[in-house]
Amino acid sequence: MSYSFETKLAEIEYEIKMRHQVYPGSVAARRLSKSQAEMKIAIMEEIAEDYRRAIARREKQQEPQSCDMSSATAADGNAPSSG
Repeated sequence: MSYSFETKLAEIEYEIKMRHQVYPGSVAARRLSKSQAEMKIAIMEEIAEDYRRAIARREKQQEPQSCDMSSATAADGNAPSSG
């Protein structure tokens, strides 16, 4: 089964929130160093940003292209004729 980028991003964001809640206890219990915890969260935040950029690119590519004739000029042969 394949999940959408939006679904994957939501799960990554949830994981980041969970790590912010869990890692302080892991650091206090010496199961994880503070620098390891920070690195693991930073990596997940970068992955989330990668997904945000991918979603934005896909949405931009799906935008309908407008046909605006107001910017046409006589030089490109698309200007309205004057009579």
